[in-house]
Amino acid sequence: MAAAEKVDALETAVDMAIAACDGDLRDAVRTLVIANSFLMEEVERYKSLVSSGFVRGKLSLFDLP
Repeated sequence: MAAAEKVDALETAVDMAIAACDGDLRDAVRTLVIANSFLMEEVERYKSLVSSGFVRGKLSLFDLP
């Protein structure tokens, strides 16, 4: 993907986030912060599974929710 296409995709995503919040920029930012927090918690949860389960061979990909 070219740099210009990445910028266009980002701008489209921003426009979609704002539109999803009926044009309220504060709500759009709040929603994105909440979504980011949720995703960071998921990353931490998966990191803990990987370090304790996969490395020791106690878990497989089929054990993940």
